[in-house]
Amino acid sequence: TGSLSDNNLISGNTIRGGYYGITVMGTTTSAATLIDNNSVINNKVLDTYYYGMYVTGTNRLLVEGNEFYRPNRNNGTFHYVTYITGFSQNMRYSKNRLHGTYDNMQSVVGDVYGLYLTGTDATAGNENIFSNNLIYDQNSEGIIYGFYNSSSDNAKYFHNTVVVNKPGSASTDVTRLYYQTLAATGIEFKNNIGYLARGGSGGKHILYLATANPSLISNNNNFFVAAGSGNVGYNGADRTTLADWQTATSQDANSLSVDPLFLDPNSGNYFPISSVLDNKGTPVGIATDINNAVRSASTPDIGAYEFAPITCTSPPVAGTVTTTANPVCLGTPFTLGFTGGTFGAGLTYQWQYSLDGSTGWTDLVGETNSTATITQPVTRYYRVVFTCSGVSTPSAAIQINTPTGMSGVYTIGGATGPRNFLSFSAAADALRCGISGPVIFNVVAGSGPYNEQLLLDEIPGTSEVNTVTFNGNGNIIANTSTNTNLRAVIRLNGTDHTTFNDLIINPGGTLTTEYGWGINLTNSADSNTFRNCTINLNTSSTSANYAGIVITASATSATATGNPNCDGNLFIDNTINGGYYSFTMMGNGALAFNSYNKIVRNQFKDFYFYGLYI
Repeated sequence: TGSLSDNNLISGNTIRGGYYGITVMGTTTSAATLIDNNSVINNKVLDTYYYGMYVTGTNRLLVEGNEFYRPNRNNGTFHYVTYITGFSQNMRYSKNRLHGTYDNMQSVVGDVYGLYLTGTDATAGNENIFSNNLIYDQNSEGIIYGFYNSSSDNAKYFHNTVVVNKPGSASTDVTRLYYQTLAATGIEFKNNIGYLARGGSGGKHILYLATANPSLISNNNNFFVAAGSGNVGYNGADRTTLADWQTATSQDANSLSVDPLFLDPNSGNYFPISSVLDNKGTPVGIATDINNAVRSASTPDIGAYEFAPITCTSPPVAGTVTTTANPVCLGTPFTLGFTGGTFGAGLTYQWQYSLDGSTGWTDLVGETNSTATITQPVTRYYRVVFTCSGVSTPSAAIQINTPTGMSGVYTIGGATGPRNFLSFSAAADALRCGISGPVIFNVVAGSGPYNEQLLLDEIPGTSEVNTVTFNGNGNIIANTSTNTNLRAVIRLNGTDHTTFNDLIINPGGTLTTEYGWGINLTNSADSNTFRNCTINLNTSSTSANYAGIVITASATSATATGNPNCDGNLFIDNTINGGYYSFTMMGNGALAFNSYNKIVRNQFKDFYFYGLYI
């Protein structure tokens, strides 16, 4: 804090990676000590680890037209897109796009906070205004918050569009498009669109008031909740419909609850085309929209876009079908969508499937939206039929493969072919859909090193007979982790009946901010064998972040007690060099045991503190 830096412009830059994307740090002692009149506009902030932007102690900060997203980040399970803490006033946070936080790891139980305010108390007349922002496609299986306000006075939320659209989710975590906790005065929520369509058993709300907030003024919004996707609000109890919310709070008398009919959500275009929403906003002093289009001074539109309803044209042009996954395993949900094509009011959709892609097209019952989240029993073809004014046009078909279970002998690092994989990770991906017989991976001698992690979960179809074997042939698999939750080079998470022979496993790292476990078994990983493998760790580091073999319920500690319940595993004729620990096996006293494991004829060499910790 305390940078004392005023009147700076950060514009048109691309920032990739890092723990933080942009920080703007002043002093929060008083209004006189705030840094003043800085502008952060039209930047792209990509693939940050923990914070896209971090702000404190500012006056007249302009954050406008920026895009925050993480298309390539493949680690981290917690992210603040924008985090604002401490005294700041006269902030204008507008026309920003916050999306795709977990694009590259959509099945991860990762938490995301879009715009997070904590203790950011502006004074009356010096309000912080958050307007014309678009928050969408957060895509994780964890907690999702759009706007989060913790005890932050005089915050105005105008003309924002917040969308959570993942009907195929199985998340058990909460979804809040706007969340208020602890007392705050001067809160206004007007002319916003909240769109909620998320599956799973976790609690889901558009407006959630964890603390009673009688000063809240909320009106002229559109709150749309897809069938079975949750509640409009909460203020001591769930308020399922807009009418319930209006009755319980006396707020939102002029608000609506209709489908906005977004123009092209599959391409990130959340321009509404519903004529019902046209001109339903109230003037709040916001002159232009997210695209700099001039807003009506008397009847502005709700949401981030100023719009006029668009009518579809006939005959319609079909879009190009997209999918969130291909191949997909039996029973695993995936979502079909499309890009391009005709849009407009009056357009309808019908998703269809066929076994051969040319004949026998059959309607998918109930799948009449712009996306379809489904499972499939076998490989199929899919298309979507566009209809406008009674005239229909089908899209080109896309084939979605569901592999049969693997069986037989494969190679890693060999010649290109259907039974060769270029990496351990590629082999692991293939195993996700299960096996139908014994599987052997022969790693081609001299083909390494393989700089990657091998992360295996439960493999469907494994048994005492149908096992999975990796014959390493003296090859190296190595990784240096900076992710405290993924420390191991090889992790078996509920994985059974695998064998690893003759591998050299090299966890890198020397620093206290790096992590290196050779092998990690957790979550009932049973009946696995590691034979004649060598694990090489740093021999000079004194950090407890480094261990050879770890059996624990904790992702972050080699010696935390818990219930990993890993039974019947064999470690024989291995050599472990270096590390703080050579081998740890942690249960929970008399409550939970790791049973029938065997540690036979291994060499524990040059460890720093513990050879064997049980």
